[in-house]
Amino acid sequence: MNTLLINASAEKGDTTRSIARAISTEFDEIRLVDQNIAQFGQVSEIEKDDFDKVIAKINTADKIIGSPVYWGGLTSLLYTFIDRLGEVYHTPKNPFRDKEVVIIVQGAWPQEVLPHAKVYFEHFAENYNFHLLAIVTNLQEAASVNL
Repeated sequence: MNTLLINASAEKGDTTRSIARAISTEFDEIRLVDQNIAQFGQVSEIEKDDFDKVIAKINTADKIIGSPVYWGGLTSLLYTFIDRLGEVYHTPKNPFRDKEVVIIVQGAWPQEVLPHAKVYFEHFAENYNFHLLAIVTNLQEAASVNL
């Protein structure tokens, strides 16, 4: 199985990666902080960003999306990436169609944020046609995921 961690943390040695390792010991990782992904509607043909490169990587993988919680919400890196997915929303290029996904929501106040994140990601899963296997907030929950 080819597993990909889409890591929306800005931290280099982060808890999101540790939780991902409890789910799958082998995975490739894309750190959104290291990618040049412009805001939706802000990309020109002249100045292409890294969005298509990230989509190509997702197309070849089963996925784990990791997002820490900053100030009670998902990171701006992840929000920007999800906004840009509007470009492939109902097209054959939708990289999430029929794939299995585990969402990692960890950081400050994960239990308080979890209801909001759960609704957000359930809506995301429905619209992008992927199978949301679990939303985990810690190592113990991650260890129980069968990916």
